[in-house]
Amino acid sequence: MQKQTIELKESITNSVIEKMEEKLKPVIEENKNLKEREESTSGLIQEATEIFNKDININIEDYEINTIYRIEDYTKEVLEKRKLLQTRLKEERMKGNFAYLKYDKLVVENNITKEKEKEKYPHRRKQHPS
Repeated sequence: MQKQTIELKESITNSVIEKMEEKLKPVIEENKNLKEREESTSGLIQEATEIFNKDININIEDYEINTIYRIEDYTKEVLEKRKLLQTRLKEERMKGNFAYLKYDKLVVENNITKEKEKEKYPHRRKQHPS
């Protein structure tokens, strides 16, 4: 009796495994095909870029566009005002005042001591590793 149950159990598991393999076979084949396609397209793209770079000989770093820096999206009038305020900003900082530009205005806070600065701007504290 035990022998029969063991044989029955084995035959059932074998049949289930065979059916699962039959169902998975097309999926596995499709995966293989996709991998082959993926490898061939990446190689093709790489080859095309190499040929493009060799034939045309373009060096992107040499173009003027790479030397242009975007300031911020301000109007021309505001940018001119900010340029004029830069000298005053440097002067105020040399005096020891806390100064910064906000849009087209110079904001100056007179003689902030170290302690007040720490209280007012806690995010500026240097953090030492423990």
